[in-house]
Parts: sequence; structure tokens; C-alpha cells
Amino acid sequence: MKNNMMIKNSLKYFGFVLIFIFSFLLFLPKENIYFYYLERLQHKHITVQNEEISSKAFKFSITNGDVFYKDINAFKVENIDIEYFLVYGNIVATGILFDGLKIDDMEFSWSVLNPLRFDISIISNDLNGYGTYNIKNRNFELYLKPTAPVAKKYELFFNQGELTKDGEYKIEYNL
Repeated sequence: MKNNMMIKNSLKYFGFVLIFIFSFLLFLPKENIYFYYLERLQHKHITVQNEEISSKAFKFSITNGDVFYKDINAFKVENIDIEYFLVYGNIVATGILFDGLKIDDMEFSWSVLNPLRFDISIISNDLNGYGTYNIKNRNFELYLKPTAPVAKKYELFFNQGELTKDGEYKIEYNL
């Protein structure tokens, strides 16, 4: 009888915690967080202009954003969707145009099993890749496989990395 009461109380508290987390994610002020990070990026001379934002329960979207670095139009992004759930989330950017190079899809995903690490996936006709970003040590590790014309056009960039036996360039960068 006493064990049944303990189990009921444990389940009740677990249910309250789940409802709290669910409500927290549902009513999170997504626009305020977005503007906070935009302000932080301005300290690094990065601005985003012409974007349209929309917010839903578990999704935040940015469309048609122009990203500037020191007043130079660095790249354009057609769409960014940020989705988060109780145990995982992802950021998907589509239609990234950078100096004539179009990246069709770039995805950053994370999980509560390893919350300090983002997994990265890049898909394009001209460039494919994968990698990780570690929040704790602020380290990017990317493996990029460009087509021959892209490798030639961005030779200076790819020469900063190490060519692996699979024909991928391993690029490491610490922010």
C-alpha cells in the first residue's frame, strides 16, 4: 500500500515536470530571444536585414534575410526554421546564397543526450558536408566535399583545411 502511494506521487510529480517543460517551450518568447541574439551579433559587426519572422508553438521562422558583415552583404538566406521539442531540436536553413555558391540545405541539430554539441549537415549540388560544433570549447569541425569548380574558386579557403583520403576537406575553426 505504501509503495503504491510512492509510485502515484512519483508519477504525479513527473507529470507536473513534463507539463511545466511543455508549457515553458510553448510560451517561450521566441521573438525576444531572436532580437537578443541579433543585438549580440551586432557587437561582432554582423547584422541581419530585410527578414520576415513568424512564430508558432514549437517553431520559429525567418525568411528572406540578408546577412551583412561590416556593412558588406555576406550572404542571403531564403528560409530558416528553428524547431525544438522536449528532447531534441534543429535549425534548418534553406536557399543560402554566398558569392554565387548556393547551398540548398544546411541543418544544425541537437539532443538532450549531448546538449553541448550541434551536429551539422550541408547539402548542395556544389558542396556537401557534415560536422559538429561544440558549444563548450566553441570549436567547429567540418568535413566538406566540394565539386572541382568550387574547390578551385575557393582554393584559399580549402587550403586552410586538411585533405582527407576520402577527398573531403577537414576544416577546424575555433570561435
